This record gives sequence, C-alpha cells and structure tokens, in this order.
Amino acid sequence: MIDRKYILNPYYIMREDKHRVLFTESGGYFKIPSEFAEDAIISMIHPVFAIVLTFFDGRKTYEESISGATEYLKASRDQVEEIVAKLIENKGRSGFDMQGYLSEFPKNVLVEYKAEYEFRDYDPEVFASIETLDYKTQRLFNGPLDLNILVNTICATDCEYCYVDRRVKQNCKIPIERFIELIDEAKAIGVRKVDIAGTEIFLYKHWDVLVKHLLDNGYYPYLSTKLPLAKERIDRLYEVGIRHLQVSMDSLDSETINRLWGVKVEDYMVKMLASLKMVGEKGIELQVNTVVTRTNYSIENLEKMFLELNNIPMLKEVLVNEAGPSTAKSEKEFKAFRISLEQSKKMGEFVEEMNKSKKLNYFIGYSDGAHEDDYINDYSVKKAKFESRASCPAGTRSMCVLNDGQVTICEELYWHKEFLIGNVLDQSIMDIWNSDRAKNFGNLSQNDFTEDSTCSSCSKFYTCKGVDGGVCWSNIVQAYGDENWMFADPACPNAPEPIYEIYSK
Repeated sequence: MIDRKYILNPYYIMREDKHRVLFTESGGYFKIPSEFAEDAIISMIHPVFAIVLTFFDGRKTYEESISGATEYLKASRDQVEEIVAKLIENKGRSGFDMQGYLSEFPKNVLVEYKAEYEFRDYDPEVFASIETLDYKTQRLFNGPLDLNILVNTICATDCEYCYVDRRVKQNCKIPIERFIELIDEAKAIGVRKVDIAGTEIFLYKHWDVLVKHLLDNGYYPYLSTKLPLAKERIDRLYEVGIRHLQVSMDSLDSETINRLWGVKVEDYMVKMLASLKMVGEKGIELQVNTVVTRTNYSIENLEKMFLELNNIPMLKEVLVNEAGPSTAKSEKEFKAFRISLEQSKKMGEFVEEMNKSKKLNYFIGYSDGAHEDDYINDYSVKKAKFESRASCPAGTRSMCVLNDGQVTICEELYWHKEFLIGNVLDQSIMDIWNSDRAKNFGNLSQNDFTEDSTCSSCSKFYTCKGVDGGVCWSNIVQAYGDENWMFADPACPNAPEPIYEIYSK
C-alpha cells in the first residue's frame, strides 16, 4: 500500500469559500457514474481535511502523501492516517467532527491513481489561509458555484408544455466575446459548472465556439435538441469534444408531434431515427428525454417508440417526465395539457414493467409531477415533506445570465423584476454576486416581508430561509402569482392553499 499512488477522486472538487471549504462534485462531466462517485454532494468541510487531500495528487506514493501532509500540518502520523483511512475507497459517507464542526464526505474520496486521470494540483496554502469558520451561512462568499447561460428564446417548435419564457422571442444580445470573458472569469473564481439553458442550442449561431470554450475550460455543457441533426453538425459536435447528447422525443407519430409541438413536421420519425443512428455511430452517447402531456399520453404509442429506439446505438437512457407547470404558462394552459393522477400512476407502472421485461437495451427513468396532496394535505404530512425538501440554490449558490445580459437568481424566473440582480454587459460575475441586491436573497429579514405573507410572523423564518434549504421562488410565483412572490412556499405547512393549480389531480 505504501507504494501505491492515490488521488482525490476526479469526479470531486474542492473550493475555498472564505470561511470554509466546499467539497462537491465536478462540473466537468455530463454524467457521474453512481457506482464511483456521488452526483449531488455539496459539503462544507474543515480546512485541515482539504489540506490533507491536496497531498494526494496522483504523483506521490501513499507514503510520500502521508509524510507530506504530516510535515505540513505539524501533526502526528497517526492523526493524518486516521483521516486518510476513512477516505480511501470508502464505500459510504464518512464524517469528522473537528472544533465542533461536522465535515461530511461522499463515497470514494481517495482512489487509486490511473493513467487516464489528470493530476490534482491544489495548493494547501489556499486552505491554510482560512481562519474563522462559518458553516451556517448558506450563501457563498466567493461567488456562485453554478452559472447558467440562456443563449436564446427562439426555437424550432412551439411546444404546449414549454418551460422557457418565450413571450419575448429573441436571439442572443450578448456578444460571443463577452461570453468568452464570462467563462474565463468563472474559471478564475472557481465556478463549478457553467451550463447552457434556453431553447434550441443549434439556432444560436456561435454554438460551437461557446461549447468548445466551455469544454476547454473544464465545463461540460448539457446539450439538448429536438432537431434531427445533419451529418455535418454531428461531425462538428464530435470535433469540438462533445461525447454526450440529449435529444427530446415526445412521440414518433407525426400527427401527434404536430399538435404537441405546434408546428408541421414532415417525416419526423424517419428523419429523427436516421439522425439518432448517425449520432450513435459517431460514438456520441445518447439520452432521450420524453415529456408526457394529455396530447401524447398513450401507453401503446410510447411503447412503440421505446421499442423502435432499441435499434439506436449508444442510447443509454430514456427519461420520461410528466409535464409540469412553469412561469411561462398560464394556469389555463397547464390544465389543458396536464395528465391526471390516474394516468400518472399508469405511466409509472408501465415504465416499471418495461424495465423489468428486459426488452430494452437501455434504462427508462420516470419522473412524475407535483400532485394535489403535495400542496393540500394534513399539516403533519406537509410538514414532514417540507422538512425533507431539497435545498434551493437560487441566489445562494447559483445565478443565470439571460440572453439580453440581465442576471436573475434562477433560470425559471426569467425577467421577473424582483429577482433580477445585475447585467453582465457592464458588470463582472463578482460585481453582481457582491451587489447589495444579490446579497439580499441570502440575508432576507422578516421585515422584508409583507404582513399578508405567513413568513412575516413565522418562528422558523431564519432556519427555513437559511440552514433548512430555502424555498422554491418559482413555485411561489406559479402558485400565487407574480405580485405575491413573498408568500410562503406552497409546500410549506403554514402556506395558504395555492391560488392557481400547479399540480395534477
């Protein structure tokens, strides 16, 4: 063992954040293999543990790494080895208590070095400079962890379930040169992910320049398209470095697609299947995303599509999603396309049966939508669900650049004026992040809330908005309207019943 070389798992990164170190997954991969690393970990760790991990860079043997960390920290060998023993190829999560602060780590923190891994070059001095510790403040000090870029609001289709605010249909107003600068700045300040949001990426004229610069800087964008791609475009995707692509397919029936997407699509099935075959043969791994509405809900037709997709090389997964509400669609529009609870249940059962049948060469995942009992239920039931909710990163860990340069805390809120915090056409990422308007979302006071909001008098206000994970601002706006954005999250047990139905029933 002493001659083996270990390295910080390539799927994880560490970032100094003024009063703590962030330990999280890397944004340089399309998908993180679940058997090797965790893909949803954001942990605040003590600088001592980060310092120890810097010595496992892939170049040094175990003995050299232990000796280096021991000498640097002026600690005993036993103390360092006690830490390392719990982090080398650990099968589950590991935790340490130091100075009253809990540092939690995911599985497989340190792994044996392989030739295909890049060396890890962390400077222990960066982490050693941290003096006072703060594990309570949820908003990051040294800039966002994730940055989304909305490149356009134009599209080749007009889907009934569209999640993008296309009331203003426009191409990108940000010069490509400014995008390049933003990516460089993001890299310099330690942004984990820079991803592309929006509608049809291939309708943005500089898509290949943007994607290549992202990849060159260690960011792997999540590209998705509804368009059958020509060979020249597939070749260009491969040339710039893309090895994974998501394709949106909601049906292979042209008449259904015409109604669902709002456009006339000739020979869609033939063109799309031919395109997918070329993508797979090129060596680009495929993931298909299917959104189910009342229009394309048909177990029979979906089964035909899934069986047809079985012939596509490099297809690894099909994700089936129940169409949900969005700030871009009215309640009336959502009610017209949502599927019923009964249909949702049947869809889940169908997906489970398909996976068990072993008929397919790929896996089907299913994500149902919000149901009525998520928002209208017994107090204790809602309370339990709300307390186990996922944390919201809007304004505390992430922000989104809109295609006219304005910046919002969440890509689902678009141009809602209450959530706009700056403009990249005349401000840097850090200028925006450190502005009073941006900081406000990480330091909200009950005095900021109007009396008609239950948040204004809630005894759990500060833990809810802070350490407990915050609220979903998008759900609030959808449930109560733009003007009531200060209301409680509709999932909160103290929230009033939603004004608008944002769930299936």
